[in-house]
Amino acid sequence: MFSPYFDSHEEYYESGVALSETGLLSPDAEGLAPRAWRGPLYPAFIAAVEAGFAKPWPGHVAVAQAVLSTLSVGVGAALAFLFGGMPAALFGVAFAAFDPGQILAVPTLNVHGFYGLTILALAAAAAVAAREPSSAAMAGVGLSLAASLLCRSSHVFAAPLLAVLAARRSGLKAAAAVFLWTGLGLLPWTVRNAVRVGGFTALDVGGGSYSLLAASQGGLGAASVAEGMALAEKLRPGFAATHPNQT
Repeated sequence: MFSPYFDSHEEYYESGVALSETGLLSPDAEGLAPRAWRGPLYPAFIAAVEAGFAKPWPGHVAVAQAVLSTLSVGVGAALAFLFGGMPAALFGVAFAAFDPGQILAVPTLNVHGFYGLTILALAAAAAVAAREPSSAAMAGVGLSLAASLLCRSSHVFAAPLLAVLAARRSGLKAAAAVFLWTGLGLLPWTVRNAVRVGGFTALDVGGGSYSLLAASQGGLGAASVAEGMALAEKLRPGFAATHPNQT
């Protein structure tokens, strides 16, 4: 059922294929069970890509990411032109097209490049709202913020920051709209977690926390689900038994 995997970064790909073929968002191909280990957006993107093919293969996702990355160059240039004219647009094109991080992320099956695209979409929505702070524009900011948080929750505190900026520019009604639409965008995932995983999990259970734990013990790179739980169990025997839904 699953394509070959090469390292722990392809946990995302495994989750996407599992979602496509079984309907479950799970990073464990051996013991499929609903999880909230990672945000659902990137695995859902992978599942959508693979839905068009008879047999999953990582190259499909790499090509799709290359197309999106190419389009993002134009979006970045348009944003720069909106606020700084042609010189800024040319700088934006160069900055986006030759960014080493984005270039290296295109062929990988890690979330970083896709996460960058969601942040770019959020920036575009915020730019539109800054120029014309309508109700629709604030909805766009809230929904794009929710989408980016469902990709990766690292910038969760951007929500109150954007609300404050909206309030200063357009009043409390605009700030409330940003919060409202962000909450509505996150609601289906939060409800899913309550029903399928148990308990309140607004975003995810914090895969990054296990990576931080691994780093504190001398580990390098991101910790997989199995690695994080094994390390937590080693440091605190019985951890896995008391956290059955945290993987």
